[in-house]
Amino acid sequence: MAWLKRILWAYLFLALFGFGSYRLGQLTPSPDPNDFAGLEIAHRGAALHFPENTLAAIDGADALGAHSVEVDVMLSEDGVPVVIHDPTVDRTTDGEGLVREHTLDELRALRVRTPAGDGFGVATVPTLEAVIERVIALDMKLEIELKTEVVRTYELSLAIVALFDRFSLHDRAFVSSFDPRFLYYVRQADPRIVTALAVMEHPPYGAITEFLVHREAFADFLGVGIIEPEQAMASDAFVDHWLSTGRLVNVWTVNAERDKAQFRQRGVTITTDCPGESC
Repeated sequence: MAWLKRILWAYLFLALFGFGSYRLGQLTPSPDPNDFAGLEIAHRGAALHFPENTLAAIDGADALGAHSVEVDVMLSEDGVPVVIHDPTVDRTTDGEGLVREHTLDELRALRVRTPAGDGFGVATVPTLEAVIERVIALDMKLEIELKTEVVRTYELSLAIVALFDRFSLHDRAFVSSFDPRFLYYVRQADPRIVTALAVMEHPPYGAITEFLVHREAFADFLGVGIIEPEQAMASDAFVDHWLSTGRLVNVWTVNAERDKAQFRQRGVTITTDCPGESC
């Protein structure tokens, strides 16, 4: 039976090691996320009417009465956070190739496709810094989504933290991602930043990560203050559970006015393609 004892001791050691690593690595609890409660967040700006993720889309969202916008952030070849959704420039601009293989100057030279998809206007790919300046000028709140396709996750995380510090964004903006590494790196560098863990039915990662991100203990480990499910996942039970943990829930992408009203009644933040209207 000596072999059985050795196995049991080995499992005990692994359990203690895993628990110790978890506790030592666990981040402090989230700052109060209530600055972002009950918002209607314009998805990529007013992207149905203006080129997505551009300054024009942010201005358009403001004109439609939105008080908050969401933008997607990638990293240029020369290390500048830029606002664009896809890992390539092909769909949204008149260029070709990976975002990360374009310098900032090369990205600025591209024109962004019109909402109808039938041509290119004068809008260009903005830097995140330019978006932040516009959001502050319009007195809006901002959700910064860090895309899973980014290769230099730590570099982008530190660049985001630097922008929070420079513009004092802690009560104006929060950081979201499907990639838990971003959320860990950001709050490890600056515990004052509110972060949001995005989840979906068919996630862009493996089964182990999918299992983890749905566990409350994992959210505790990351210190996230907001859970972001896609609408198909946002059942009453799902919402009730996460609200009971003291977190906010931000459901995406909610476009029907009846659905918006139902979520608002429960104090849930929503992200929508249709700020101020139904579509």
